[in-house]
Amino acid sequence: MRILFLFFLQANLLSRTQPPGKDQILFINAASLEHSLLLNEINYSGDENGYSLNYLEFINLDTKNIDLYDYSFIVSLDNEEEKLNIPPNSLLLNAGYFLIDFTSSIQLPLPDLYLENLSFNESIKVEISYKNNGETILVDSVLFSKGGEGFPLTKTGENISIQRKDDYGTPINTGDDKNDFEYFLIGTPTNSALGVAHYIMAETIEGQAKYKYPVAKAMVSSLTEPQKNFFKTDDSQYMKDTRKRYINWANSERDHDPYNDGLRPPAQPISKKTVALIIGAFVLLVGGGIFVIKRKNNI
Repeated sequence: MRILFLFFLQANLLSRTQPPGKDQILFINAASLEHSLLLNEINYSGDENGYSLNYLEFINLDTKNIDLYDYSFIVSLDNEEEKLNIPPNSLLLNAGYFLIDFTSSIQLPLPDLYLENLSFNESIKVEISYKNNGETILVDSVLFSKGGEGFPLTKTGENISIQRKDDYGTPINTGDDKNDFEYFLIGTPTNSALGVAHYIMAETIEGQAKYKYPVAKAMVSSLTEPQKNFFKTDDSQYMKDTRKRYINWANSERDHDPYNDGLRPPAQPISKKTVALIIGAFVLLVGGGIFVIKRKNNI
């Protein structure tokens, strides 16, 4: 990933020395570098007695798939660390989303991962890091708290959503949680399949199937079987419109197998000339056979 090259390029300037025998942690100036893997949305429910985490949504800004198993996800609940167990082969698709559900109390599109419920009283911090050759590279760190640090938790109730702001579709990441996030009236939990749908439906440009369909098909093919089934069967109008466009793209690119790897063009129709040649050959074959039989009978 190109982000790792940038990290190592500035490692000497941005690292803090750790005690001998400890992993070295690189602290990155978020305003100066573009991170490809970010926390995009957090949703919780709570009252004066405490909070419970409903879901976390992560986003990939890169044009390559990210293997999440290469990363470490730590959620600190009132300063008590909890590591999220990400299964092997979990992908965050290029320009896509990954949705983790921590509760069954609210209705979500099919999550990419289910984890046990987490609760907190004062603060929650979400950290993403990448380990490489003994170094722990901090990719993203976001703090939400009642005490004024990070993004201030001021709202209580059910299904409260805090989302990363964006600038014309590009998520903002200055490293200042108060500046980068905001409360959102309605949660927009987005799973991997919906991320693919957003790519397909993002624009309407003549001829876009030529360059967007191969990318869309690669994304669909990379979905897990449950997410692929969601993409193929979800009955919301948005997903129906997405599938219609996707299949139209496949047809225009002569791909009759849009849900599996590889392009498989349909069989070409037989031309009239070919039909005439086949019939002619058949007539010659039959005629020749009849001639041979008559000749044998005359001998």
